[in-house]
Amino acid sequence: MRSCPCGPSTAPAGLRDGRRPEQPPHPASSAAELLLPDDERAARDTLFQALEAATWTGKADMTAVARAVRALTPAAPDSASPTDLISAALTARLLDGPEAAYPLYRRCVRSLLVSEDLRGFNLGSVLAGEMWDLEGLLALTSRWVELARARGAHGALSLALLLRAIPELWRGNFTAAAEFGRAAADLSDLTTRQQGRTGGGYELLYCVTGPEQAAREAAGAHIREATAAGREHYGALVPHLALCQLEVALGDYPAALTHGRRVFTADTPGPTSANVLPELVEAAQRSGDPETARAALARLHTVATASGTPVALGLLARSRALVADDDEAEKLYLEAIEHLEASAARPQTARAHLVYGEWLRRRRRRREARDSLRTALTLFEAMGAEFYIRRARTELAATGERLRHRPVESAVQLTPQEARIARLAAAGVPNRDIAAQLFVSPSTVEYHLRKTFRKLGVTARGQLRDALAAIGDDGTTGLKDSADPPPDLR
Repeated sequence: MRSCPCGPSTAPAGLRDGRRPEQPPHPASSAAELLLPDDERAARDTLFQALEAATWTGKADMTAVARAVRALTPAAPDSASPTDLISAALTARLLDGPEAAYPLYRRCVRSLLVSEDLRGFNLGSVLAGEMWDLEGLLALTSRWVELARARGAHGALSLALLLRAIPELWRGNFTAAAEFGRAAADLSDLTTRQQGRTGGGYELLYCVTGPEQAAREAAGAHIREATAAGREHYGALVPHLALCQLEVALGDYPAALTHGRRVFTADTPGPTSANVLPELVEAAQRSGDPETARAALARLHTVATASGTPVALGLLARSRALVADDDEAEKLYLEAIEHLEASAARPQTARAHLVYGEWLRRRRRRREARDSLRTALTLFEAMGAEFYIRRARTELAATGERLRHRPVESAVQLTPQEARIARLAAAGVPNRDIAAQLFVSPSTVEYHLRKTFRKLGVTARGQLRDALAAIGDDGTTGLKDSADPPPDLR
C-alpha cells in the first residue's frame, strides 16, 4: 500500500477494514466499496461528495467518511486531482489534527488556483478559511466566481458569490461583502433556490455594522430555517457565531459565552469553528470563566501555530494577552498588533488596538491608552463598524479625551435602489412584484425596505409617500450612489 498524501495509513487495504469494528458502515463507504473493484475513480468521487455533504450533518459523519477515504489506496502524487487532495487533507484534519492537515490544505489551495474543475472550490474555501489564509481565500473565491460565471453554472456561482463575501468581511470592506451576499441570494432565488431565504449569512455583517435588531432577526431566521430543515445543530453554527460576535461587540460577555459554546462544542473543520475561538477567549475571560477561556485558547494555539498566517498568529497573541498576567500582557498585545498590521484584516487589527487601549487605561496609562484607542476608532470609523465605534468612543471618553460629536447628515440619503424600491412600495406594489420588476429577489427587497424605513424614520408602508415627498417629490433629492457596484452576474 502506497503512503497516503495525508500521512502514513495504518489501515489495511479495503474499505471495511478501515472502520472501527463497533461502528456501522457509513452509506457512502458502502457505495464506494461496491464501486471500487470496477471504478476506483468513481469510488474516490463518491467519498469526496460524501465529505462535502457531511459538512452539513456533523463531525461524526465526516469522520466516518474520512476513515473510508483513508482505507483506500491513495492516488499517485502525479495523478492526484484537487478533489483527491481535498479528501486527503480533510481526512488528515479529522483523524490526525491541524498540524498534519495544514500543509495539505496549502497544497489544495495551490492546486485549485490552476484547476478547471468546479467541484473542489467549496471545500477548498473551507480549508483556506479555517487557516485564516486571507490571501488564499480571496484568490480562491475570485477564481471560483470567474469559472462558474464562464460556465453558466448558476448553482456554483451563487455559492461562489456567497463565499466571495467572506474575505471582504475579513478585510473590513463591508459594502462589498453585502453586495456579494445580495447577488448570491438574488441568483439563488432566481435559479436553484439552494440557499434558502436566510442563506446569505447577513448576520455576520450586521453583527459588526448594525443595526442590532437586523443582526438578531437575521440570525434568528437562519436558526429557525435550519431547525425546520432538520439541521438545527450544524446548520445553525453560523448564526450562533454571529450572535457571539455581536454580544462581544456590545460587551454582553455572558450572552456571547452561551452562543460561543454552541460552536465550540461542535468543533467542525472550517472557518466557523476557528473564528469562534478568539471570541470565546475574550467572552469567557471577561465573564469570569477562566476554564473555558483556557480551553478555547488551547485549541486556538493548536490551529494558529499550525496555520502560521499573520492573521492566525495575531489572533493567538491577542487572545493570549487577554488571559496573561500584567508582566506578560503588553508584549503580547504589541505582538498581536504587529502580526495583524502585516495582514489585510483591518477589523482584527482595530480590535487589537482597542483591547490594548482598554488594558492601558485600566492601568492608568491614559496618554498611551488614548493613542491606541484613537487608532482603533479611526479604523472602525473608516470601515463603518458601528458597535466597535461606540465601544472605542466610550473607552476614549473614559481617558478624559474630548470627543467631537459624530456628524449627523442634514439630508436623508437613499441609494438609487432604495429609492426605486421605496417608490414602488409607496405606490402599493407588493414585494414579490417589486422583485420581479427590478430582477432581484424578494429577500433583497425586504433588506432595502428595512434600511429605508430606518433612514426615513417610518414604521409602515403607508408612511412612505409622505416621507419620500419630504426629501423631494421627484424621488431624487438627497440620493447617493452606492460605494461599490454589485457584482456582474453575466
